[in-house]
Amino acid sequence: GDIHQQGMPHVEPSGVAAGDCCDNGGDMSSHYAGWQAFVATRSALLPWFLRWGGDQPSIFTVVPRVVYTTPEVASCGLSEGLVRRFYGPPGKRWHRVRVEWSAQDRAVAEMDYEGSFVEVFVHNSGRVLGGTIVSNRAGEMISEVAIAVNLRLLVKDLAMTLHPYPSYSFSVHKAWVEA
Repeated sequence: GDIHQQGMPHVEPSGVAAGDCCDNGGDMSSHYAGWQAFVATRSALLPWFLRWGGDQPSIFTVVPRVVYTTPEVASCGLSEGLVRRFYGPPGKRWHRVRVEWSAQDRAVAEMDYEGSFVEVFVHNSGRVLGGTIVSNRAGEMISEVAIAVNLRLLVKDLAMTLHPYPSYSFSVHKAWVEA
């Protein structure tokens, strides 16, 4: 079928289209449009690489979403609603871990914690399904959750990864440890 209709960059002999002009499942973020442009350009310039396989990037990657408000709201992977739809209520096949920033030393020291939290959704296998971060630095921190979802990492491995302390990203580490 037409790759344009599958949410991928549209490649034709006369040109390439990526971003908002493509049917990309409703995601209108500039960083996703940039990713589509990267994949389209790579496909146009290195078509033999994509035919032969390898560790090529997928256009269907996990797309982090950030709303730049005060505080910022960032998420990636499955939302809690989608996790419930696919896996049922929490406790049976998945669980939620929420770390309030009032328990985060750096945020408390800087008085930057009111209403802030990190929340991750974890399959009982230990695989990260998705997450949400609400804080003044959520856009800076969501990438770790996106990597975990995209690479299908397990929380036990993430929990064993050293994070600087005190740092805002230590809240994400606390979520992995609690999971």
